[in-house]
Amino acid sequence: MIARGWAAGRSVEVHEAAKAADVTTAVDGLHLTCADGSAAGPLDRVIPATGHDFPDADEATRSHFPSPWSGLIQAEVPAARVGIIGTSLSAIDAAMAGLASACRHAHSRRCDPCI
Repeated sequence: MIARGWAAGRSVEVHEAAKAADVTTAVDGLHLTCADGSAAGPLDRVIPATGHDFPDADEATRSHFPSPWSGLIQAEVPAARVGIIGTSLSAIDAAMAGLASACRHAHSRRCDPCI
């Protein structure tokens, strides 16, 4: 998935086994700092996808999704610089939900669902 993103000209960074330490705001967007000193940003959104206990799906709003399965996959998500904090499948589900939305917005170009 990462290689396909790069091949499509997308910026993809993976901080394996890094522990998120802080998310800060600045004029240019959000900045994510990891405990090992690595950082990502500027970002428009940061998605915590921890895979822990999820609240009820009826707590979802237009901009808050308690889990990737509580409406995020069907949501209209505009193009943005996104940081996903998470582990295993929850983070992958969140990333794929964002891609699904991007594919719905791709009118005249082919959208590869595996990017």
